[in-house]
Amino acid sequence: MHADGSRGGWSHHIDGNVNERAKAYTKKLAFDLHQFVQDAHCQYLVVGCREDVWGELEPQLARAGLAAMIAGHFHLSSFDLAPHGVLQAAKPVLAE
Repeated sequence: MHADGSRGGWSHHIDGNVNERAKAYTKKLAFDLHQFVQDAHCQYLVVGCREDVWGELEPQLARAGLAAMIAGHFHLSSFDLAPHGVLQAAKPVLAE
């Protein structure tokens, strides 16, 4: 029974590490996007990402000062999507 408890503790430690790495990644991504839109003098930002990631990314974008620039977001089903596929997925948001 003690072994099961230590395994559970180990799994919890691993899950916590993964969560912290994900938070650090989204924070860095938001910072990099902020820098990019400033350098490119963009007015609006349309974000493509998976819906399950959007819940974590959106608050980081707001903390980075990008909330007012976000014109919309769209579900990006695959990271292997060709540029034409990304444009097709973004068209409804861009049309607004």
